[in-house]
Amino acid sequence: PYTTSLQLLVNMNALIVIGLCALGANAQFFSGVHPYSAYNPNFLHSAAFNPAVASPITYAAAVAPFVAPTTITHQHHTQDEFGQYNFGFAGGPSSRHEVRDAFGGVRGSYNYIDANGELQTQSYVADALGFRVAGTNLPVAPKAVDAPVLVGPEPVMETAEVTAARATHQKLFDEAVAAAARK
Repeated sequence: PYTTSLQLLVNMNALIVIGLCALGANAQFFSGVHPYSAYNPNFLHSAAFNPAVASPITYAAAVAPFVAPTTITHQHHTQDEFGQYNFGFAGGPSSRHEVRDAFGGVRGSYNYIDANGELQTQSYVADALGFRVAGTNLPVAPKAVDAPVLVGPEPVMETAEVTAARATHQKLFDEAVAAAARK
């Protein structure tokens, strides 16, 4: 037990000494007020990176005054641990709102102003029934013309040969049934 604890002590001391040597090798020379100030005679850094400036910088062009935007914008986002979320924004030429429920169904809508200056609005639903969308810019099929009323064909009429064959067959069938009943 004594040799094991002595080895542990030596190993720990060696580790501390090696760590201090590594820190000392990477340490910087702090002799001034601040290590990176112009008043620090730090010999480990090049003078090319001296932050002291000989004269202030001036610009010839005047800066245009800042005009605050007049568009009122709004955005929101909420979510919970069940995967539900609700987010949206409004302002400028567009807006959007989307909601996801705990069952994974997503409903939302957005709008924007297209290249012709018209407001376009899309609404969508994505749930167990699939993805469905309705929008003001989706193509619409032309209205179907009314179909003409169709009259069905007349029922098939039996010819004289068929009527005679049916009567002969019925007569023979009745005779066979009577003969079977007599036995």
